[in-house]
Amino acid sequence: LSSGGSTGREAPVVHLAAVVSTMICRLIRADGITGRDLLGCAVAAAVSASFNAPIAGALFALEVILRHFAVHAFAPIVIASVTGTIISRMALGDVTEFILPVGNTLSFYVELPAFLLLGLLCGLVAVILMRAIFWADDIANYVQDRTGLPRGLRPAVAGALLAIYFPHIIGVGYGTTSEALTGQLLFQEAVIFVCLKIIAVAITMGGRMGGGIFSPSLLVGALTGLAFGIVATSIFPDVSGEQTLYALAGMGAVA
Repeated sequence: LSSGGSTGREAPVVHLAAVVSTMICRLIRADGITGRDLLGCAVAAAVSASFNAPIAGALFALEVILRHFAVHAFAPIVIASVTGTIISRMALGDVTEFILPVGNTLSFYVELPAFLLLGLLCGLVAVILMRAIFWADDIANYVQDRTGLPRGLRPAVAGALLAIYFPHIIGVGYGTTSEALTGQLLFQEAVIFVCLKIIAVAITMGGRMGGGIFSPSLLVGALTGLAFGIVATSIFPDVSGEQTLYALAGMGAVA
């Protein structure tokens, strides 16, 4: 990530938390159910600390990691999530990742069908993003097998292919995401950055540089929503809200 890989930090954080919880489970010889609960606690704390979002961390662990909302797991996960957030705030401060505009409101309920169309578009963009990652990995495997490229050089080749002339799309990309959420990008910029970000994420993952795709999905969604919102609000300006509301909705839809 620090070298410019176009991925996110959340997946590595989750991975590290899972490894730590596994080590602790082996030390205390925890059984299956307790081990899974400790895994959920570790992941919740890690995600909460990474995002400064204790509620999101707890829900992520329950819904994605454990895939259930059992009562015996809920309280420990919430406690771990809050604790992780406290540690993060002590070290980094109570800083939110994104500052949203104050006027993010619907102009009128007649605008709601536009968000349905936005959801369909974001679903298509998300599928393209996921398929691109698998395609890039297959292509990279084929090239590596045919050329005999050493495994250690595969990330280096991927790094050389990244779009160094577009710093907006390398790294985690929170700065560009914030610009999209606050409407600081033009329509052409948003569309171009969506295409470049998908390509950059595919190259990074295909090159085995590591990282996650949650943060890239936030960026791609915010850019897609902003581009859609610019078009929608220009066609129906009298019944449209803010363009930035579409960016926020798009960010959630793609993620």
